[in-house]
Amino acid sequence: MPSKQEENKKSRVEITAQGRLLTVKAVGLDCEVTHGRGRGDVTVFSKQSRLRLLRLLAEISPPAVKGFRHRVSFLTLTTQAHHHPRQFKKYLQVFFKRMGRKAPRLSMIWRMEYQKRGAPHVHCIVYNAPYIDKLWIQEAWGEIVGQDRPFTRVESVRSYKHLVNYASKYAAKVESCGFNIVTYLTEGVGVAVYASKSAGRVWGVYNRECLPFAEKKTAKVPLDGSWWMLRRYCCKFYPWVWENGEGGFTVFTDDPYHALDHMVEMSKFFLNETF
Repeated sequence: MPSKQEENKKSRVEITAQGRLLTVKAVGLDCEVTHGRGRGDVTVFSKQSRLRLLRLLAEISPPAVKGFRHRVSFLTLTTQAHHHPRQFKKYLQVFFKRMGRKAPRLSMIWRMEYQKRGAPHVHCIVYNAPYIDKLWIQEAWGEIVGQDRPFTRVESVRSYKHLVNYASKYAAKVESCGFNIVTYLTEGVGVAVYASKSAGRVWGVYNRECLPFAEKKTAKVPLDGSWWMLRRYCCKFYPWVWENGEGGFTVFTDDPYHALDHMVEMSKFFLNETF
């Protein structure tokens, strides 16, 4: 049986830089994490769900780079009918597959939200779509939901700042009206009674494999002393340090690759000076 000292040698801090995201995670004996219960009924767009969405967006190559080959667009789909959220998401999957047949490498990050009257609609960030015909979008979506010319909106991304503004205003927006979809479904207001009263997840990804992820760089340093030193460093020099619930934390920064190299050098210096 390995001794505690031998087990501690396996302990480490993993630092990952990708896109505009820096992730620091402790792995080993002294940093075990107690995972919570499984996912329950989805009532609102939680802070944890929002953080997962923002982390995914930060891992993708920014469209501000000159010669960016991944065309990015915004897409909004609405309906006048009060569809159950699970049924609405089935319509979405049918629509995504139709678009996928026109552009096989197309991928989307979608976020569903609700109007005050309870009708769902969705905002999408579309990648790898060389051209989106607005009229075709409206006709195809209307045919799927059984509505004549529903409101749809298509907009090209002009810059990375434009993408960030859209993500904060629509894709990652936190509900402020206090609307609870589970209460709404339980009361059955304007919605047919379904067996499931849960709305399910409120955001997701279509064709994740084709998302234009940025280059990923990973480094490992010993756990002894480095963990708390790196944590204090990030808390001091970055305005926000987000707990990721996996024995680590996340930092959003413009140049995570430089931060990773600097943190590795700091860890080496700290260990040499301490031991």
